[in-house]
Amino acid sequence: MQDQTQWQRERETRANNMLNNKFIVQALEGPAQADIAKAVKTGEGGLKYVKEKFLSHDMQLGTHAIIMDAADRILHQVLHQELLIS
Repeated sequence: MQDQTQWQRERETRANNMLNNKFIVQALEGPAQADIAKAVKTGEGGLKYVKEKFLSHDMQLGTHAIIMDAADRILHQVLHQELLIS
């Protein structure tokens, strides 16, 4: 995430509410926030590869992260299958 306010709001919402993991992908323990910001800045840990391979040139990696377990579907699949968006 790039916006610290949105990141903090997401973390607080997850911490202050009993979210059912049937509906919400749970956050996992991950690296310290400072380590994530450093890796994004320096391209450590394969982040340079991720940026070059998967992001368009006008997109930037954010320095704030919430580490989550892999979901069984991506957002596009949910929208397409459940909301019938084509």
